Amino acid sequence: GAKKTAGLEADKSLLAKADSAFSYLAQRSPNTFAAWQFRGRINRQFDDANDSQGLAVPFYEKYVELVTVTKPELAAKNSTGLIEAYIYLGSVVARKDKDTEKAKEYFNKVLAIDPANAIAPRSAQSIGYNKVKKYPFFKRLNHPIKALSCYICATKPNIWKHKVCQLIICPFFFK
Repeated sequence: GAKKTAGLEADKSLLAKADSAFSYLAQRSPNTFAAWQFRGRINRQFDDANDSQGLAVPFYEKYVELVTVTKPELAAKNSTGLIEAYIYLGSVVARKDKDTEKAKEYFNKVLAIDPANAIAPRSAQSIGYNKVKKYPFFKRLNHPIKALSCYICATKPNIWKHKVCQLIICPFFFK
């Protein structure tokens, strides 16, 4: 977490004790998603700065499974945790496994949750994937508000799901 990004070394013995505690919690109550999330966070601290070993992968995968598949009603409340997990998983898959397609999927999931997220597009660009596409019809639109709203709709397809965008911002886009 914060110590790792600040270049400070975390106390490994305390991390091991915390991991042991969350491991016990996960064994006793396997559907406690917070235990898996914190195990992921702790195991990231055991890895190097580039997360080259991917030590937290199984814990974040289990966390995502619990929050999105087992208990999908928790997904909205845990969007921040899902974003954290997807960015980590996408980064590890891109660096360690060299699977850019899978990494793109993770980064797109982040943007589906939070279209304004700044980390996912930068991470995607670092692996050679540019989500923003150029659309030639922007030049034909003479009204700046319409052009902007179309740009938002065209570059962020998950916004199309919102009724506000479909009915108010650019209804001509859905004819």
